[in-house]
Amino acid sequence: MRIQTGKVIVARTLYLKPIMEPSTNNRKRLVVWGIVGLTVLVLAAGGLLLNSLLFRTDPPSRVEGGARDGDFFSRIFGGGGESEETIPTTGDPNARLPDTARLKRLTTTAVAGFGVRPGSEGGAVRYLDRESGNVYEIPVSGATTSVRISNTTIPRTQEAYFSATSSSAFARLVRDNIIETLYLPLGIAASPSLFLEPNIVAFATSPNEEKIFYLLKTQNGSLGYVANVNGSRPRQVFSSQLQQLTAHWGAPGQITITSKASQGYDGISYAVNPTTGATRKLIGALPGLLVKGSGDGTYTLYSTFADNAGQTLVRTEKTGESKLTPFVTFPEKCAWSSNSPVFYCAVPYQSDEGTYPDSWYQGVAKTADNIWAVDVENDVAVLLYDLSKRNFPPLDIDEMKITPDNQYLVFREKEGQTLWSFSIIPPQAATNN
Repeated sequence: MRIQTGKVIVARTLYLKPIMEPSTNNRKRLVVWGIVGLTVLVLAAGGLLLNSLLFRTDPPSRVEGGARDGDFFSRIFGGGGESEETIPTTGDPNARLPDTARLKRLTTTAVAGFGVRPGSEGGAVRYLDRESGNVYEIPVSGATTSVRISNTTIPRTQEAYFSATSSSAFARLVRDNIIETLYLPLGIAASPSLFLEPNIVAFATSPNEEKIFYLLKTQNGSLGYVANVNGSRPRQVFSSQLQQLTAHWGAPGQITITSKASQGYDGISYAVNPTTGATRKLIGALPGLLVKGSGDGTYTLYSTFADNAGQTLVRTEKTGESKLTPFVTFPEKCAWSSNSPVFYCAVPYQSDEGTYPDSWYQGVAKTADNIWAVDVENDVAVLLYDLSKRNFPPLDIDEMKITPDNQYLVFREKEGQTLWSFSIIPPQAATNN
């Protein structure tokens, strides 16, 4: 199985119209896609200018395994079939831009984790350098070089988390078969660093940076705790018989806990109230389930994988309606804007053979991605940046985030773990605005 597009369609716009379709478990699934034409989107807080040309194609069905030449996406895009319309590359508003005008590599060495920090011109990125173990800051625009902002050296860091505005970092490492998590306040008047509870298996920070959530394995499953940002005053809010879980704290009043995904195995996602501990099923059970909610809890982006096939959908929580996107990707490759109806995704245009998502998580298969934008409220999806036509080497994008002003996407390249930024607004559009 490969995750890859057939022929890339440049600067096309898709309008989504949900219809009802039965699923294998008698669940109702909403699929999409009616078609239409010329659109310009201006997104609030910096905006996004999106151009597209009129085209017509047939509504896609659920992606089936065995697409020709191992092409995982060809069933969605038509894969060069007779019904497909290819839009000329002149429709791409970026076509005459130098490659480095919008896409920049911020580091040449691997980073263990990073966070975005508010400020002018997109703000800054703070990251923990894997080799040196130090925390650095660099403008998200890449205008200047990195500056070291922490005197604490944390060697052998496996991964790092940053709070919402990067006022603190959490370095995670393994020593003597014990998983350690170091709380690292950042700033001039920062409090001392200290170690949190040992053997934390999943971790998330609250949007207001005052709390953390973490999971601990037990003999019978897992327990989840909310604590102050320094780990003090922990309070149990969640329990489960499952041990392989992930955690994400996107909306202030909702922690999303999801079973780790594997193709063909049913996964489930829960929404947990961090104050009361009230728990409800969010999505599932669905095979190979991956989930990422918007920052206000209005929408949930999710993907499923089974039988060498996959799909990526977005659900409106108020109505329970789901819409099938025109691509298949992993939510880790996506970021919700602060304008929550809009999200951005890195979408594979080619990929290695493998069992997805397992092979990708294990690092034995990689993808090469383009960047898409989707406006759920207006039912529009646009190929925003076609890396396959640029002079960059293929990028397997991971851990995508967005700056608070919605002007830049920041992400790591999965294989080398280097840090990159992408300007959502083309430079000439930003100048004109």
